Amino acid sequence: MNDVELLKNKKLIAKFMGLTIITDGISWFDTSYKGLKKYNESWDYLMPVLEKIEENYYTEILGTNTKNDNSYIMNIFDYNGKFIFDPHSHKSKLELVFITIVDFIKWHNKNKVNETN
Repeated sequence: MNDVELLKNKKLIAKFMGLTIITDGISWFDTSYKGLKKYNESWDYLMPVLEKIEENYYTEILGTNTKNDNSYIMNIFDYNGKFIFDPHSHKSKLELVFITIVDFIKWHNKNKVNETN
């Protein structure tokens, strides 16, 4: 993922979390002028996003460790127990969760899923 994609994905997550994103022409901030959270670098920033998805949209998010190649697989299921997109696999759990969350938000925005809370 290049820097442009990373910035775009971090802005996508911030908006999903209800933040308004602004720029001074050089950097990106939320309206309290805090820099964009490093969702791709810290569980402290990423876990509230994952919890919002679990609490408001889907009953099960499954992560597993495959013993053969020491990679992790993550799936998000809809209420009928179906995958909402193809499962992701990655060597880093943090990167896997970040990528899966970004794809979920893209899917969510495209399909206009209604929040339950």
